[in-house]
Amino acid sequence: MERKLDKELYPEYIYPEHKTDHSEPPRESIVKLGKMITDRIPQKLGIKKITPDDPEYWGLAGVVTDEEAEIALKLGVRKPKTLPEIAKLTGIPEKELEPKLQAMSVKGILEYNWENPKHEKQYLLPMFVPGGRTPGSHAVLRAYVQTAPRDGNAFCRRGRKRYRYACHSGGKGY
Repeated sequence: MERKLDKELYPEYIYPEHKTDHSEPPRESIVKLGKMITDRIPQKLGIKKITPDDPEYWGLAGVVTDEEAEIALKLGVRKPKTLPEIAKLTGIPEKELEPKLQAMSVKGILEYNWENPKHEKQYLLPMFVPGGRTPGSHAVLRAYVQTAPRDGNAFCRRGRKRYRYACHSGGKGY
């Protein structure tokens, strides 16, 4: 029903195909992270499980290592933490941890700011809400779809209206 309605509203939209490789078992750390950051109530409450067919899973699985997922799981959603706090939570030395947090920020998994009384850099894990980000995310999505069109489809499946022009470009971005 939803596809039919979408086709009526957006007849020019070309639906991207996603084929999950079910030969490998799902990565448990990615499943846990997907559940933690999703905005979908049934998955958040555990009524439905995150599967490799869900955009939360395959959007993360394509860019996040298991080690990065474990770090993100310790942060909590929307709970800013400084580098020393994260090092204490994870048990990873600060010198080793900082490049990993920076890489996760570049990938878009983490955000950071200096909005605290001491103006220290703090990292936070945002919710997964494709279509609900700031306009600057379009440039990030465009670059992402160019380099990883399969994973960029995670945005298409959850944010069809806002990102549809970047998603059906045949891997060429805009």
